[in-house]
Amino acid sequence: YLIDRVDYELKVIHDKDYDDYFLVVSDLMKWSASQGILMGVRGSVAGSVAAHCLEIVEVDPIKWELYFERFLNPERPSPPDIDMDIQDSRRDEVIRYVEEKYGKDCVAAVAAVGRLKTKAAIRDVSRVMNIDLKIADKLSKMVHVLFGKVYPIDKQMKEDPEFAKIIESDPQLQEMAGYVRKIENMSRHSSVHACGHLITPTPITDYVPLQLETKGGHRQVTQLEGPWLEELGLMKFDFLGLRTLTIIQKAIEIINNLHGANIDFYNIPNDDKKTFELFSRGETIGVFQFESPPMQQYLKELKPETQEDICFMVAAYRPGPMKYIPDYIARKHGKQETEFLIPEMVPIVGKTFGFAIYQEQVIKIAVDIAGYSMGGADMLRRAMGKKKLDVMQKEEVKFKDGIKAKGLSEEVGNELWNYLLPFADYGFNKAHAAGYAVLAY
Repeated sequence: YLIDRVDYELKVIHDKDYDDYFLVVSDLMKWSASQGILMGVRGSVAGSVAAHCLEIVEVDPIKWELYFERFLNPERPSPPDIDMDIQDSRRDEVIRYVEEKYGKDCVAAVAAVGRLKTKAAIRDVSRVMNIDLKIADKLSKMVHVLFGKVYPIDKQMKEDPEFAKIIESDPQLQEMAGYVRKIENMSRHSSVHACGHLITPTPITDYVPLQLETKGGHRQVTQLEGPWLEELGLMKFDFLGLRTLTIIQKAIEIINNLHGANIDFYNIPNDDKKTFELFSRGETIGVFQFESPPMQQYLKELKPETQEDICFMVAAYRPGPMKYIPDYIARKHGKQETEFLIPEMVPIVGKTFGFAIYQEQVIKIAVDIAGYSMGGADMLRRAMGKKKLDVMQKEEVKFKDGIKAKGLSEEVGNELWNYLLPFADYGFNKAHAAGYAVLAY
């Protein structure tokens, strides 16, 4: 199985023309390890056996049951996205190495264009129109933000009667709202992407225009944003400074000096009892993703015994799936019965006590029970997550036909579809959660 999987992954990577990208990332990870710089990657790349073999990813995709198609789907054009976390105290060294190895004229930071969103647009337009800044400030603060996305003014007017009432009470504010409508999403200023860098085979100016960063900096910056660079077929590399890795590296140095130990961060055993006891006591201040008081309380109740338990907490501790945590804990400790719609669900959602918390479980249900291909199942997962209604209607028919073809009843098809809908909406990428679980452990 392993040889077939590696051959398959290498073929997809090669057919999509990403061989060089993987080799460059692998080179960076290996060089950093040789320099004692802690680096890690997160996201769906943990589903790639090839990336594991190239020492890009620490997580073992076979052990964690992760899927390559969630990272690189052969059935749709999708560039591989490998986010590299670097201990922030030594990030500059990694970027310097990249410039020395690939040539300074072949490396540049990526531009980020700030756009006018409703909050800023209300303030800017009000200032020009001499509207009382207290009113502008009040209206700006009322604008809703959901999952990091600011409501456009029309949606805000529709969903917040108080906001709409203030604007409709004054002709000048109505005029202001009209201008906000026109300038929403226009470019406001240019800045530098927090971690994105472009590396090209020949000088970058052969492909895209450059500029020097504003405020007198000497860094080269592309004049195009990341999505446009991807449209042109160029590869963006994300180097993100992570303070957690600096803390871990400092801790290792202190322990080695005090105790004459020689800790190898990459070869810590996976089943250390004392580590799980520490999690079970909720002593996780300073542990990435596990610091908040509610999370500490859940850990005390859960008493994690495996990295799978820790992975579940990473994925479930978010708006939406959070409501399943108490039931998960009750089922783990045998205080609540775990029920499965059909026996075929046991190998897929057994480890999470009947809850499809991960996107990978949604994919597996579609493949094993509804007869989808892996690539097709990933597209179903995307459509469900993005609530694309037209796609969903077609997929519902396909899904239920697939269930029937497996000899299962129409009723089972309906129940399974209804079971998947809420989970697909806020299912978390297990590859991402596993990466964070291993780092926290």
